[in-house]
Amino acid sequence: MSDIRYGSEYFERLYGTEAKQTWADKARDRQIVGIVHKYAPPGNADRALLDIGCGFGYLLERFQGHFRLFGMDISEHGARQAQTRLPGSQVKAGDVQDVIPFAVRFHVILMVNVIEHLSDPRAGLSRVRDALHPGGICVVHLPTINNALNAWIYSLTYSKDPTHVYKPSGRELIVLFRDLGFELLTESYAPHFPKPICNFIKIYPPYVAAFHQR
Repeated sequence: MSDIRYGSEYFERLYGTEAKQTWADKARDRQIVGIVHKYAPPGNADRALLDIGCGFGYLLERFQGHFRLFGMDISEHGARQAQTRLPGSQVKAGDVQDVIPFAVRFHVILMVNVIEHLSDPRAGLSRVRDALHPGGICVVHLPTINNALNAWIYSLTYSKDPTHVYKPSGRELIVLFRDLGFELLTESYAPHFPKPICNFIKIYPPYVAAFHQR
């Protein structure tokens, strides 16, 4: 079911009146692509990749020629735009907490800036688990709150979006994934470099991680 909170006005705030990504969005997507190519199960372009919360399909587009492309978004507007932009893909509207609307087992599932919008993240991740091939990976990106500095930055930025209802720490997210049968492959806290220092200090809320289905 589509959600009226994610209509054309939402995407205009996200992408601008003339839809385009910011430099930060592009840098994040490059990072996601690198993680996928490093950790995805080996194979050819017959492998299936699903981008949950695909928006207009900018990230999905980066995987053309490497995977069979599938996308879903809670917004019918977003799903229509992505399908128009990427006619070789299959894109549908849907809420991952209810159903993944494809009869396909995926080698890769992406959830970029999705989990923070879920009122029942366990239900959504259970759907992801059931839709993955054995050995498949799930790559996530979301803002997290890990310390007082994160909480302060979050209050000035992400809290302005009332659709952000799940506000975990990175550690809490890992525990949730492990409870559902996943194993952590890699994690990184913004600004991501140098990685060991960023993961220790946890300066900014943005967090990216990849999980392997055990």
